[in-house]
Amino acid sequence: SLVCLFSIYFVYVSVYVFRISRDIDKFYKGDLFEMEEVSQLLAHDMGEAYKKDMPPLDLNIRISEYSETGIRYGYRYDGKILRLFIPLRVISFSSDQKRAYFAHEIGHYILDHCSLSGQPRIFCEVEEGDLKQEIEADSFALKFSKGDSLREVIEILVWNTEEKEIRLDALNENLNLIKNELEDS
Repeated sequence: SLVCLFSIYFVYVSVYVFRISRDIDKFYKGDLFEMEEVSQLLAHDMGEAYKKDMPPLDLNIRISEYSETGIRYGYRYDGKILRLFIPLRVISFSSDQKRAYFAHEIGHYILDHCSLSGQPRIFCEVEEGDLKQEIEADSFALKFSKGDSLREVIEILVWNTEEKEIRLDALNENLNLIKNELEDS
């Protein structure tokens, strides 16, 4: 009876480990590769469009919902680097949402919001000056992503309801301006 229980337990653990292994393999071959590809292509496109030399990107997935997220500009042994600290939720985003997220984050670099102090941008306690930069990065991201995707990203990732409302209002204003410009031309 004890041998039977042990055998059942062993089979259960084996199946569970195999399933986790399969999920991890899918993550590295699929989701993480897609994030890497989307971010690298976007950084290249932005660098070309703004004639800015883009340092290599380093993607850092944050497991905890409460970890710092954002972008950090700094140095490593072989030169400059942009480190993106990515909330775990971004992995499950659609390609368009990932592009909008990365366009916003890389936009901080293009718009010179990143200091060389090496401190990441932190999104939980947004002050007035930071909110202005967030809105600027949202506006910038519209040049490289879809408005609906950026709206969805803001709705999902921004915790502070006041910040979320302000940023979504500003996004809607920008989308209306773009729409009016297209109608006038």
